[in-house]
Amino acid sequence: MLGIDINLAVGEECIKTVRLSYKGSGNLGKSAKGTYAYMGGTGKYSGITGGGEFTRLHLQPPSKGMWSATTSFKGNWKLP
Repeated sequence: MLGIDINLAVGEECIKTVRLSYKGSGNLGKSAKGTYAYMGGTGKYSGITGGGEFTRLHLQPPSKGMWSATTSFKGNWKLP
């Protein structure tokens, strides 16, 4: 599993962070599917639990040597 932090911001100020782990198939620069689970968070999201599935859709790269994608997450979460 790999991990990622999602920072929720107001303007340029990061006010909350949600950490999740994910596991999927596919290659960088290609479409992929997988699962994710919340590992915790800060502020309002402290103690978050849950998870679900994600789908990454490969998009046309902005220029040679780069890649672009959009990722959709579908799942559930619960706060204490």
